Parts: sequence; structure tokens; C-alpha cells
Amino acid sequence: MQGRRSVPPRPQPPAIIPVCSSSGFRSVMSEVRLVLGIRSFQVMILQGVVGSIPWQAMVMFTVWFQLLGFSDLQASSCMAIFGLGCAVGSLIGGHIGDVMAARYPGSGRVFANQVSVVLGLPLSVLLIKGLPQPVAGDPHFGAYAGVLLLMGLLVSWCGCNNSALFADLVPEQLRSTIYAFDRSFEGAIGAFGAPLVGLTAERCFGFSGTVGAGRDDAESARNARALGDALLVMLALPWLVCLLAFTGMHWTYPRDCAAVHRAARRAASEMDLAALVPLEHASRRRRVRS
Repeated sequence: MQGRRSVPPRPQPPAIIPVCSSSGFRSVMSEVRLVLGIRSFQVMILQGVVGSIPWQAMVMFTVWFQLLGFSDLQASSCMAIFGLGCAVGSLIGGHIGDVMAARYPGSGRVFANQVSVVLGLPLSVLLIKGLPQPVAGDPHFGAYAGVLLLMGLLVSWCGCNNSALFADLVPEQLRSTIYAFDRSFEGAIGAFGAPLVGLTAERCFGFSGTVGAGRDDAESARNARALGDALLVMLALPWLVCLLAFTGMHWTYPRDCAAVHRAARRAASEMDLAALVPLEHASRRRRVRS
């Protein structure tokens, strides 16, 4: 009677150390520190923190529209149109980023982000300084709504492309942790955007009084100019910093991506070798028994 053929043991995956344990937490924090040491990741954090300020500052657009003479419905409609443009613009920016990354793997998404930032600068100037000032009975709602729609379509590319850039720089097992770190850091700093607009308008451009009912037209026009100038500063300066940061990534990003991919391949090779060890031991035991 033929004996039962022995089956080599199936290799077991490496044990996973729970993050809640002290050793697991230390291991995760050690890997996080390695990621934080990547130059491109540092640049991404910098531009993300600075670049979130304009988006928080834009909440003051509603007040600015009201000071210009827009009704509450017109002011809220302008912001809704801008939000719609940003939603569609994110889809457009993501597609452009994918196309650029396929054609220029080392810097395609970075270049797409730069295009978005560069287009946002003149559009901000056009919106705040270039459009005709609303007058009684003719607030030029269509002109402002059109520029806001175009602005939303073009300035919203960075968010979707930044997520893809992070994915290339961060190990898969750390992505949730690193994304959470980035979002919390950006949100904490970016929250100062709206207060900075108000402070700049008051201290640098002469904003005074309130924005409630009972204000005269001359005071509203003066405050509208002050708030518009402050908004332009809080949009243009952070975006210029982002543009410079993305410029540096044309050199750091390809190098850092290559290093991260080499480390991932090396780790995968080590895991494959570790999985082969039990098979080799089982083969030796069978040869000894025979």
C-alpha cells in the first residue's frame, strides 16, 4: 500500500505586530520618521500647508461680494458657482495629471500642479481688480460668476494630483497614517487663512466699521477695496510659494521616487527569501528521513 505523500508546509506570512503595542507603535513611528526625511515629502508638506491658506481665505469672498453691493442671493450664488467649478475642475485636473504622468513620469503631475497655480494668479487679479465695480441696478453678476466658474475649473487641480504624488512617496502600509498627518497639519495651519484676511484688511488696507446693515455706500466701497486687497495678498503670496516649491520637486521627486521603489523591491525580495526558508527546511527533513 502506497504511503501518503508528504506535503511541504505552506509558508506563513510574517507576523504582524499590533500598532497598539509599544513595539508596534515604535516600529510605525520609526517608519514615519523615515518618510518625513524624504525631501520631496517635506516640500509637499510645505506647499500643502501654505497652499491651504488661500482656500480658507476664500470664505471671505461672500463678505466681499456683499460689500460690493451684491444681494445675499447673488453672493451665495457666486460661491455656489465657484464650488461647482472646483468640483468639475478636480476631475479635469486629475485626468490631466494622469495624462502628464504617463508621458513624463518624473515630473508630469508636478507640472500640472504648476500650471494650475500659474493660472490662478492672473485670474485672482482679474476677479478682484479687473472686473467693473458693481453699481446700483447693475452688479455685473454675470461677469463675476463667469470668472469664478473659470477660476474654479483651473485652480483646483493640485488636491487630486497631490494625493497621487503622496502615493508614490509613501509606503503602502503607512499611507493612512501619513495622509492623516498631512491633512491635520494642513487644516490646523490653513485655518488661519480667514483671520489673516481680516487682520490684513484692518491693519494694512484701512478696513473699518462693520459689514452689517446701516452702512453708507462710501464706507462699503472703501471697505470692499480694503478687503479685496487683503484677499489678493492672501491668494497671491501663498500661491507664489507653492509655485516655487513645485519647481524644486522637478529635481527631488524623480530621485526620491526611485529610492522609494528600490527600497520596496528590496523589502519584497527579503520577504520572498524569508518565505523560502521553511520550504528548504522541510526538504532537508524529507531527505534525512529517506
